[in-house]
Amino acid sequence: RRLADDEDQRLQRREAERPLRAALAANLRRQVLLESIQVQLSVSEHAIEDAFLQVPMAEAEVEGESVEAEVEIAMLAEEVSLLRHVCGRLEARLPAAGLAPLVPVAGGCSAPPSLGE
Repeated sequence: RRLADDEDQRLQRREAERPLRAALAANLRRQVLLESIQVQLSVSEHAIEDAFLQVPMAEAEVEGESVEAEVEIAMLAEEVSLLRHVCGRLEARLPAAGLAPLVPVAGGCSAPPSLGE
């Protein structure tokens, strides 16, 4: 009889503990999920920080390329100016050499009449 009473008490206690065990298991799952989210958030924060660190480097690179392009444009402008000056001097010598004056062609250059057509 006593053995049966002990068994009944144990079964009743197990039934009473069942909702508590379910709640504990649910809380453990939530805690694991929360920790997973925190890890993902930390990884995302590091990625964002890395991206912010890369912005000044990218800006400096673009600025450097812009400066290089400006220097190249200035050099080309000097070459064009020099070529115009040389062409002007050559054009001035054409009549003395008995050649016809130059006529404009596409692109703003000049050529003898036979080449300009």
